[in-house]
Amino acid sequence: MIGNPEFVRNLWLQCTWPRLLAAAVVIAIIYYAAVYWGEPGQAGAVFINKWLFHFIIGLWSTRRAAEALAEEVGSNTWEIQRMSGLSAWSMAWGKLLGATAYPWFCALLCLALMDASLINRSAPSDEILFLNINLVVSGLIAQAVSLSVALLLLRKAQLRRRLMVTFAQVCGLIAYANSFFGDVASLVSGFHLVSWYGKGYPALSFDLVSLIVFGGWMWFGLYRLMRLELQYRNWPWAWIGFLAYALFFVGGFFADAQATVAEALLAPFSVSVILTYLSFLAEPKDPVRYRWGMIAFASGDLGKALSFVPLWLISYIVTAALGIALAVSLPQGPLAPLENTWLKHLWFWPHMGLRPQVFFIACVLFVGRDILFLLLLNLGSWRQRADLAGLIYLLIAYFPLTSIIGFVGGLSLLPVVVPYDAGNLILSFAPVLVEIGVLAMLIGRRWQASVAIKPGIAPAASAG
Repeated sequence: MIGNPEFVRNLWLQCTWPRLLAAAVVIAIIYYAAVYWGEPGQAGAVFINKWLFHFIIGLWSTRRAAEALAEEVGSNTWEIQRMSGLSAWSMAWGKLLGATAYPWFCALLCLALMDASLINRSAPSDEILFLNINLVVSGLIAQAVSLSVALLLLRKAQLRRRLMVTFAQVCGLIAYANSFFGDVASLVSGFHLVSWYGKGYPALSFDLVSLIVFGGWMWFGLYRLMRLELQYRNWPWAWIGFLAYALFFVGGFFADAQATVAEALLAPFSVSVILTYLSFLAEPKDPVRYRWGMIAFASGDLGKALSFVPLWLISYIVTAALGIALAVSLPQGPLAPLENTWLKHLWFWPHMGLRPQVFFIACVLFVGRDILFLLLLNLGSWRQRADLAGLIYLLIAYFPLTSIIGFVGGLSLLPVVVPYDAGNLILSFAPVLVEIGVLAMLIGRRWQASVAIKPGIAPAASAG
């Protein structure tokens, strides 16, 4: 750890002796002011130090993680660091832990004093251990998410805005919300077991293991993003692995011995749809990179071609496969065969008379339409704001416009803007298929304009 120059540099900048001494004195004063009152003070010390930890890690350290990269970009030193020869892993953890070293010093002091109060109150050692691991791992996940979002925004050339740093911090704060799971679980009566693939697991232990595994994925994702920023070549296997794990993990909550195939597939399908949109929004849509991938594929260099495959395309293929499998696995005809499953509780089927098979196929088509629409905007002249503008347009289409069309033209026109079973397959699918065709044609024209100057052989990226 000390041999990492990025970590040591940040450590010297963040952890000066006056700052360390000031933090220790202030936190010690707060602790002793609480424990002065005896047993009530011990309980107060637990509460105060725990919430101090939440504040320091949840708000302060996520901000520091988000600013770690923005400060380098703003001071024009990031390009120098990229050429320093430091490995992607060393750069990732050195920058993240180094930039948040001082908040971690303060937070760990609070954690140690909280543990001391819990021990004085004879709290069970396993509960103290769970609480410590939960808080620390949640903090590491939150910081990794903040820096990862900052790296994604840097790839989209938007990190210089202060609002984008705040956005990266907010994403980390949302990820940190899992640290409150233990408090919530203790308040919910009877919430002691989690059913996963038909077996019961202790809720707190299951959460802890899941948290550690997802924390590993988040840090691995940060490492992969840093590789991209340092111009290493990334193959999509990591994303495929995370996608498979996320779908497997979510599916376990609904799959048991009594569950139908449709019940087991619905949650993974929903998560896959969300990940398709998120992966599209996260990646820069560079037509030149897409063309490099096509050139590599045409020349038979599959290794290089795979490094240019957009992750949203992989996500959409998985979404389409799950949607088709879900539609095929559902019973034909009315909803009577679903009366004994949780699928019957989805509000739009009993209230709107939808056939689930038609709905899920339409969902796959509409996700494809939305992706093509956002891609069309990104191939235009104002791609810096294309994703945000596209999301606003889609929200208008899915909500206010749907209500207006339903009120003016009746339910038969709803397939124009939302997945809906109009009672006829042609009426249900024809509008979205026409939209997909028109968008594909417009994308083809903009594609030709974007890559009118054909690049030669794509620059070789470093393998590693």
